[in-house]
Amino acid sequence: MRKNNTPIGGIVLLMFMVAIATLATSCSKKPTPTPVPAPTISGSYKVTTMQGYNDNGTMYQVKMSDCVVAAVFTFGENNNFASVAPCAAVNAPGGTWTVDGNQMVVKNASNDILLKGTVTISSKSFVLDGKFFDGFLYTFTKQ
Repeated sequence: MRKNNTPIGGIVLLMFMVAIATLATSCSKKPTPTPVPAPTISGSYKVTTMQGYNDNGTMYQVKMSDCVVAAVFTFGENNNFASVAPCAAVNAPGGTWTVDGNQMVVKNASNDILLKGTVTISSKSFVLDGKFFDGFLYTFTKQ
């Protein structure tokens, strides 16, 4: 009788060991990732760009007045809001701000809505898209 030189037994044993190792590592508990805190709006900002919407949906750059460029908008951690500017039209000494999901609303002390829209927040700025409120998109940059 001729002896078979094919190491089938060794191959089967190797496949069995690989299967066991795969099962052992795939069933192990993976470390829980550390949650990254969401960026917040709290802080002082300036409006660095302002764009308007045309009737056809395209956008145009708005030339901001010196008053708006100089204004500092403060969004407090306790949801208080104030803006300080060299002109009365942009000054809002007291008010509130809220973010619910991706919707932001800023009100003055009389509870009138000043800004409203979809907000996108990053670590150093946020963009408020008021397309359906006042027709403008504002970029606020942290100071």
